[in-house]
Amino acid sequence: MSPTLALVVMLSMTDIGCLARNIYHEARGEPFAGMIAVGEVTLNRVADPRYPDTVCDVVYQPHQFSWTAHHPRPVYGPSYLQAFGIASDLLRYHTPSLDLYFHTIDVQPSWASKRTRTRRIGRHIFYRR
Repeated sequence: MSPTLALVVMLSMTDIGCLARNIYHEARGEPFAGMIAVGEVTLNRVADPRYPDTVCDVVYQPHQFSWTAHHPRPVYGPSYLQAFGIASDLLRYHTPSLDLYFHTIDVQPSWASKRTRTRRIGRHIFYRR
């Protein structure tokens, strides 16, 4: 394998892993469409110049996704395999949209009133810029 191809494969696996962990921790137990929407928000942020340029940098940007601050346990099992499959597909086929934010219905963040609500899927509410 050429060094360039090895780098692309490594970066792709890193991106898939970070995106899969974010989908798993943020949307595990949600409808399939909700898991996809959480992944889309993550990738929309990568495409937005106001956010970091890589999936992992977006996921681990301080104060963005609450699970990253709590040092979660390792991920495994059917829910993680589903999140990994969604992440793989999204990285190949994602078309950016306007959704950049979401929260669960259990909280009412102060920023939500300043954003345009686009949809609710399961226990998540999504917003655009």
